[in-house]
Amino acid sequence: MKHLKHILQYTFIGIVAFGLFSRCNSKEKMLKGSWAIDAYLVDGKDIKSNFFSSAIRVFSEDSLKLPITDVIEHNTDVQKGAYVFYKKSGKDYLEVKTKNKYFNYTFQITCLYKETDDYGGSRFRMQLEHEKIQIVFSRLPKFGE
Repeated sequence: MKHLKHILQYTFIGIVAFGLFSRCNSKEKMLKGSWAIDAYLVDGKDIKSNFFSSAIRVFSEDSLKLPITDVIEHNTDVQKGAYVFYKKSGKDYLEVKTKNKYFNYTFQITCLYKETDDYGGSRFRMQLEHEKIQIVFSRLPKFGE
């Protein structure tokens, strides 16, 4: 009986640990894809119109393609970046390393969820924050969705 109790305890601990790991891992997987920038706020002022494009691409090999503000930045290091997703004190972070001055920060992921509309459709939404910066994103559908 005592042996069975230990087995059940370890099984429960394993299930909880697997659930927590899967949740974290799935959140990181949710980042992959193309995201439209709905708003890029600095001190509450939207500066999204400064960008030539209003989307980022998050690749599975921990790299990014970022929007640029000047045509001469096309296909340069300013348009490229690397990222690391991590958790600290129960909060999710996205650390971006790039020469792009608008994205070279460690952002807290304050929202990442699936939103359903009135017509049965859905999309993912995300919000990143760093000090006086807030960026709101909508996930763009994959080709064929």
